[in-house]
Amino acid sequence: MRISLIPKEQKFFDMFDGVVALIVQAAQTFVELVDHFDHRERRMSEIGELEHKCDIAVEGILTALGRTFITPFDREDIHMLATSLDDVLDNMEEAAFRLTAFGIEKPTPEAVKMALIIQESCSHVEKAVKLCRKE
Repeated sequence: MRISLIPKEQKFFDMFDGVVALIVQAAQTFVELVDHFDHRERRMSEIGELEHKCDIAVEGILTALGRTFITPFDREDIHMLATSLDDVLDNMEEAAFRLTAFGIEKPTPEAVKMALIIQESCSHVEKAVKLCRKE
């Protein structure tokens, strides 16, 4: 059993949970966009709003990282996880934008399958991030 005289800051886990919740929500919206390909502007706007919220949340993590003396795990790992999670949503937003920018009339069945794989992957990432709480 490990005992620490200086408590580790646990707020990072809640912050990461918030980021992955945004990613999972964006993945759901992305699947709806690609699968139905209707209400494109509204769905793209939703993904854009989620991406903006994710940017703010990740910025909060990085700010907290700079102000925290004892972190629950390595600083570099916290930074890499936060920025990598942000990249996931950035890429979904970019893919959604390109569907319209390139004048796609209807995504292929393979694109729909890929969107479903992205959604499933985001769900797995959410579960993995929740497991970071366990020591």
